[in-house]
Amino acid sequence: MTSRRLRPTVPAWVGIVWIAAIAIACVAIPPLLHLSAEATDVARAYASPNWTHWLGTDGLGRDEVARLLIGGRITLSVGAIAALLAMTVGTIYGALAGYL
Repeated sequence: MTSRRLRPTVPAWVGIVWIAAIAIACVAIPPLLHLSAEATDVARAYASPNWTHWLGTDGLGRDEVARLLIGGRITLSVGAIAALLAMTVGTIYGALAGYL
């Protein structure tokens, strides 16, 4: 029998879905739309948001959405590696503590 306290609430599910959507967007959208965070177009520097550049461009004409999604992918990778490293170290430390 599940405790009522441990059951996920509606805000918890909204948060889970939101984080999953952001993670999927960071991983899947740049290759699908052929977005490049490094492609420059100085003629379109500081362009306003439009249909091709959803958040506009920076001073070198790079697409802000592409840079945001690529940065999100890097951030998610660093977070996953840190969590795996902490889990590994914690498991080894806990196993040694239990054994000794």
